[in-house]
Amino acid sequence: MESKAGLNGLSTESAADEELTEKVELARSVINNTHQKLLGVREQLSARTATMDFHSNLELTKNLLESLRTSIGSWHNTVAQSVFTSKSDEDLVQISVTGGGEVRSVKLAREIVNPDDIATLEDFIALVIADLFQQIHYFAKNHLEYRDL
Repeated sequence: MESKAGLNGLSTESAADEELTEKVELARSVINNTHQKLLGVREQLSARTATMDFHSNLELTKNLLESLRTSIGSWHNTVAQSVFTSKSDEDLVQISVTGGGEVRSVKLAREIVNPDDIATLEDFIALVIADLFQQIHYFAKNHLEYRDL
């Protein structure tokens, strides 16, 4: 290929090549700057998305906790309002309490009340109370477990 001599002793093809090279370099510079700006925007969007995800997850967690609080409150009220009754053998001692610990009634058969043998009465009462606590525990554990949660 023949090159024609241009001004300053450079061939016209060389001048065109230099001009093209300058344009390519300028285009590369613009592309690099644009790329850097896009990366910055991408990072900002990622940060915003992460923040939005965090806030969305936080809101979902708050809603779940509120739902659990409501369910546990309902469950607690059910246990607290339930009445449990226990009797000794031959119905000599009978006690009724709520799951909340309120004593509803205590009944003693006449034949159990012996002023000379208070220990027997105390034993019957202790056994009946222990049975009541077992009933409450069983009810709370087995009848309401996770049903409302």
